[in-house]
Amino acid sequence: MLLSVRHETRYHYGEGAAGAMMRLRLNPVNCAMQQVVDWQVTVNDEPVEPGQANSYGVPEIIWRASQRLDEAVVVAEGTVQTVDQAGILGLLEEMVSPRVFLRHGDFTKPSPAIVGMAQEASGSDGTLASLHDLCHFVHDHLVYQPDSTDTSTTAAEALELGRGVCQDFAHVFISAARLLNVPARYVAGYVHDAHQPAELHSTHGWAEAFVDGLGWVGFDPTRKICVTEHYIRLSWGQDAFDCAPLRGVAQLAGTIGMEVDVTVAAATAMRQSQAQQQ
Repeated sequence: MLLSVRHETRYHYGEGAAGAMMRLRLNPVNCAMQQVVDWQVTVNDEPVEPGQANSYGVPEIIWRASQRLDEAVVVAEGTVQTVDQAGILGLLEEMVSPRVFLRHGDFTKPSPAIVGMAQEASGSDGTLASLHDLCHFVHDHLVYQPDSTDTSTTAAEALELGRGVCQDFAHVFISAARLLNVPARYVAGYVHDAHQPAELHSTHGWAEAFVDGLGWVGFDPTRKICVTEHYIRLSWGQDAFDCAPLRGVAQLAGTIGMEVDVTVAAATAMRQSQAQQQ
């Protein structure tokens, strides 16, 4: 599937900013499930090139501005060819061992409820079957509800609340998978879903787990599926905070506002839209 993405993040500096710096992880990389056809990242209409990849293999851009700014507009856009690998990415060229992703952090520290979920998913049919069960359990224990949690909500808090957004579903899955001694990590990216257009205006989050003999396998407990050709991987790390596609600081005298808009379209939908406009 050929997917087209436009991801715009607009920062408004109320009283102006004396300077700003951002770390951008906005360049998808080639892997078994995706091949980048064309891609560009700009800040205030100026192209910026990706730098070195971090130890996880995620390309990073460090952008700095020393002059006064009223706003900063970051746009990542391009097209990516995707294929359905039944969620299997396989072995990837990364500097760190998958076992790095066995560590629990602040967002994935297990609670008794998560321990119980992991124990329920643990079975005699093997690691992959347990992970599929876990994906279903997380989906069944949480209700997707926008704005019910925020970026500081932990896996334990979301599970106790019984609702959350994609970040919470992924964090609960990751926490429980690590209890099964399975390396698991958070993935931020894009998803094409023609049936839920309201969700296409933000990035999406899911999980990857490392299975001996298969390598990395993508699970999306929000949708209770393994990742398909409708997904584009962008960045990955220990949790949502660790792999945030965009993070920045600014020297401010006033308030700061942020607007994010993401659109993802399939090539067929793009051609139909263009035909209607002609």
